[in-house]
Amino acid sequence: MRAATKAASAPVRNRCNRTQRRTKRRVNILLINDEFYMTGASAALYDLAMHLKGVGHAVSVMPRVDGDGVMRQRYIDAGIPITTSANGIDLVIANTISLGDNVAKFGAQFPIIWWLHEAEIGRAMILRTPAHADGFRRAAHIVFQTDFQKEVYHSFLYDTRTETSVIPFWSEAVYQKRPTRQKSKTGKRRIVAIGTIEPRKRISDVVMAVEMLHDKNLIECLFIGKDYNLLEPPILEIIRKNPNRYQLLGEQPAASTLEYLASADAFVLASDSESQPLSLFEAFELGIPVCLSSLETYRHVGIMHGIHGLMHPVGNVPMLAANLRTVLGDPIVRSNLAKGAKLLIDTKRKVDWKVSFERVIERVWNQRRAVTPVAAATEPEKARTSATA
Repeated sequence: MRAATKAASAPVRNRCNRTQRRTKRRVNILLINDEFYMTGASAALYDLAMHLKGVGHAVSVMPRVDGDGVMRQRYIDAGIPITTSANGIDLVIANTISLGDNVAKFGAQFPIIWWLHEAEIGRAMILRTPAHADGFRRAAHIVFQTDFQKEVYHSFLYDTRTETSVIPFWSEAVYQKRPTRQKSKTGKRRIVAIGTIEPRKRISDVVMAVEMLHDKNLIECLFIGKDYNLLEPPILEIIRKNPNRYQLLGEQPAASTLEYLASADAFVLASDSESQPLSLFEAFELGIPVCLSSLETYRHVGIMHGIHGLMHPVGNVPMLAANLRTVLGDPIVRSNLAKGAKLLIDTKRKVDWKVSFERVIERVWNQRRAVTPVAAATEPEKARTSATA
């Protein structure tokens, strides 16, 4: 009884050791990512890779689109091989909706776990590229971040036998080396927005909202991400004419991104589609007040207006401007939002998401091992049955 009590009270950091003892064998795991640029999804896959390597699995990574990027060097520094083939692989983890056709291809050869990070935008991508939908039938297991995603993809799941899990995750970097909060050297109040600069992130809304503020000359905005060419020409012109107010910093290393976030007076996420943004949880942990669009997914995550952040309807620029004015100008509101958000993320961190994910891996692998001997022994019979059908 004393041993059981001691195990139950062990801290999160010791759970990895217990998981390692549960795993019956070393599994060769291939991680397939979209590209090597920095996104919340790619950062989460890297954190999972480090965990799996740490508990004794053999881990390699393959990009869907090869090329340079911040994440490539991180894998190299961690000693995780970058490969172009699946030779010697036992199990595959495919990251993001854009890997749907790869899931369909690899699913016929290996047990494959599909980790979906997108919500409505993922459904739209499937409508544009129907081949992605084949992944729902071929995956051995699908991992979502929120229950909302299960609702979004319900029409692709209802006629499949694919198992699913919901595993919320958060950033590891913010806990490994906490960034030092440094105020702006200009003395201006700083707004930070992080993410690939694309229509979904609605960076244009942030620019237009700041332009509506009467004290906009006392504000500086830092935009971290790539694909600035997707911004509308009028917005790019505003940014060009006001270099002291708007800075496009491009893609940044994880440590630099966290330092910029820690220096913010407000973090803005005006997206029209999200599932569980990694940068949002990082802002919560760092005590940075948040202005964000009012999306259905946030209700499933547990984020509430006025408690964890100030929300505005998607595209409602005047309300976003009003929320920014409140967050930047009212210290009581700032303090209350920071406390509420920190409490939310602390509650979620009581369960180690990486250990939960490894349980999924163990389940999928054990199911495959149970089926494989029988399948191999009855291959001729399967062929005859298929021909008869």
